[in-house]
Amino acid sequence: MGVDATTIARARLHPDESQRVFRVLVDALASPGRTYCLPHDVVGRAPMALVPMLAMCDIDVSITVHPDRHDWAGAVKVATGTPSGELEDAEWVAFLAPPTPQLLGLLDPGSAYTPERGTRISVAAQSLVTVDDRHMAPAGATVVRLSGPGVAGHVDLAVGGVPGTVFSCLALRPGELAGTARRHPGRS
Repeated sequence: MGVDATTIARARLHPDESQRVFRVLVDALASPGRTYCLPHDVVGRAPMALVPMLAMCDIDVSITVHPDRHDWAGAVKVATGTPSGELEDAEWVAFLAPPTPQLLGLLDPGSAYTPERGTRISVAAQSLVTVDDRHMAPAGATVVRLSGPGVAGHVDLAVGGVPGTVFSCLALRPGELAGTARRHPGRS
């Protein structure tokens, strides 16, 4: 299936849109547990899991979209110049449906010495709410506790639309970083 011009136009970010998305992503990474909103003019044009790719990926970053029933990977490739690849070799994966533990197990976790080499993933949640004494988790949401650098004490987030198995699988990944990480020959 070829990529149509309408899909490409929806995926292409103007430089100012890309900068605003980039700023939100950097702020979110710098302040774990705080919630941020993506720019309203970007929301809805492409699947939400693709928006970080559209702002951050370029010719040096290989991507995969899974499942890709509408050739969004092709649209991202045309819009950003990034090459698309196989799930096991991609540096960035956008999951348009929550990934299974088996799919997450195929991704490169990086290593203790080179965590930046691990595959970055993007999964769109239906909702994201801070849970505290005043706010309860919505029914069906997975509550995730964040702690560590950048978080004072801990923060509980209720994530809707992403099964708890995704977070459980990701929580196990640091154990792999201690020396059992797979080698990916395609990465130099």
